[in-house]
Amino acid sequence: HCYLENLRIEAAKGFLEQGIPPKEAALLSGFSDQSHLSRSFSRFLGLSPGAYRDMFQENGKREKEHDHPHGI
Repeated sequence: HCYLENLRIEAAKGFLEQGIPPKEAALLSGFSDQSHLSRSFSRFLGLSPGAYRDMFQENGKREKEHDHPHGI
């Protein structure tokens, strides 16, 4: 059970890194619903799926700003 849950969390992380909403990431990675993903994710990583996704969205924004600091 723990092994499968770890695989599902790794899959969910990949979806979240792409900006997929937690509800969709939960279903795509084999969790029964978003609540199940949230509980497991928080237990394994110490943060919510939404917070994890937001970290990657913020990094993406910073990289784009760095590439084109004046919006060119």
